[in-house]
Amino acid sequence: MHDQALMQITQQAGNGVDGLLNSVFSFLQRRTDYFYEAEPGDKMGFPPKYSEQLIYRYYKHYQFEHEKKFPSKGEDLAKRWKEYEEKAYAAAAKKKAEDKAEAEAKKEAAAAAAEKAGEAVESKVEIV
Repeated sequence: MHDQALMQITQQAGNGVDGLLNSVFSFLQRRTDYFYEAEPGDKMGFPPKYSEQLIYRYYKHYQFEHEKKFPSKGEDLAKRWKEYEEKAYAAAAKKKAEDKAEAEAKKEAAAAAAEKAGEAVESKVEIV
């Protein structure tokens, strides 16, 4: 229907689908009454929560259409993602701890070198 225009917006907005959705919602917020909560009898806006329900309705419709062709992988996929995220978190925490230990070791080495340099200066002063 509007594939070419939407693809162009997606490319220009950058950041893939996030950029497209940001552009769409930004447009709705700036140029329409989409987010305006209407009072009974108002000629603009929507009843409370209607805007959210509208998005959800279309999301579920197209999710259903997608899953006709590509069935959901279900809970097994959710478990694999959870395990992946836990491993990634653990790896990041390990790296952070290693970086902290390395920085501490460098700090201690610098302090030891400074102390040794101070001793060398003191010994030269005593010789004179």
